[in-house]
Amino acid sequence: MRPAITPATTALAAGGYLAVVAAIDPFRPSVIQCPVHGLTGWWCPGCGSTRAVHALLHGDVALSLSAHPLAVPVAALLVFLWVRWLTTGASVATRLPRMVPLGLAAAFVVLTVARNVGVIAGPPLLS
Repeated sequence: MRPAITPATTALAAGGYLAVVAAIDPFRPSVIQCPVHGLTGWWCPGCGSTRAVHALLHGDVALSLSAHPLAVPVAALLVFLWVRWLTTGASVATRLPRMVPLGLAAAFVVLTVARNVGVIAGPPLLS
């Protein structure tokens, strides 16, 4: 039996998401707002990620990093994992070294705390 989620279906879903994010400019005020930030005033772990992906899709790595510092490394990791899944057929979750998700989770926690205590600024033009 073939798995329901394949590299091709994942690429199709990701392509749809990327097409929408590339077409809509989230840097314009009030286009896309973070509901967590809107309700609580806190920067969530993903705040700025849509803007970062939009900037990355338009080739502006510096703006992407300023919107969300983890966007570029996470995007590179996701592309790497997808290519490995496509070429080897290995399940991404079972082959990922244990320290990678733990390290990413720790990085997101540190980034979130740093943004909320004012060590670093939040995403540009969020509110």
